[in-house]
Amino acid sequence: MGAANNINATYAAVVRTGGAAGTAWHQRDTGLLYVPPTIQLYSPPSAVGAVTRADFREGLVIRSYELHNRSGGAASVGIGGRIANRHWIAGTLTSDNATFTDRTAGYQAQTATIFGADAAVNDGVCILSRVKFDWVSVNLTTAEVDAGSAVDHTVQYSTGATWTTLGANAATTDNFTLTNTVYTAAVKNLVMFSPADWAVTASLGGVPNGYYGILFTSAEMGAGDTAAIATGIEIGNMLVIEALADNGVWEVETIDYWMPQADGIVAYFSTANAGNRVYAEVLTR
Repeated sequence: MGAANNINATYAAVVRTGGAAGTAWHQRDTGLLYVPPTIQLYSPPSAVGAVTRADFREGLVIRSYELHNRSGGAASVGIGGRIANRHWIAGTLTSDNATFTDRTAGYQAQTATIFGADAAVNDGVCILSRVKFDWVSVNLTTAEVDAGSAVDHTVQYSTGATWTTLGANAATTDNFTLTNTVYTAAVKNLVMFSPADWAVTASLGGVPNGYYGILFTSAEMGAGDTAAIATGIEIGNMLVIEALADNGVWEVETIDYWMPQADGIVAYFSTANAGNRVYAEVLTR
């Protein structure tokens, strides 16, 4: 195996850093620990249009890594990749699963886009990927508004023609499962262990078929209440362990963690700290 690209850096975020459009990491390369080389493909000009260009830079292998927890207490930690946008779609979904409204273009850009229930409609947000994923990071820039703060939220995953609630121990970070609590304006992360019975969508109302789905539900919204606003969403793969001691190191000297759909390397520390550190050897494949 050839020489690897070495990463040796601190990592202050939990997964990705949020903020206003132009400053957030979501849907930008900012904050990625490594980005593979880009292949540029040009199409020949047509009679009615100019040459078009498509960029491809997917396929990463983590060969070894060290994750150093300096957060001041035990923390879950991980390392992985961001899945390229072309592999997933997302949108709002009515509570009866009947109507899926595709909002992929907004979520895959730093464009303010509704995230969740709008008034009494009680929409959820459905992320659908052709490949399994282990983390979701949502940059919420406007808080949800519920007059009585009675709104409830759950996280569910697709099991063919049904949705199943994610188990209590299936996630190491879950900022989406809430009772009588609104989504605040902040980065919301879900880092989970892939369920054994996770299956692609099939005859699930208006949900497109053939995708591994995660559904963030909303309930108890009423007339006059408003949804949160997202300014960028990302998903990805991740290797994770729980409860790494303060100042502890999770070290794997030899591994071949291949992420064929990944277009950049990210890390995960459940407790953010500017001193958390990542060392990794990465190859492009």
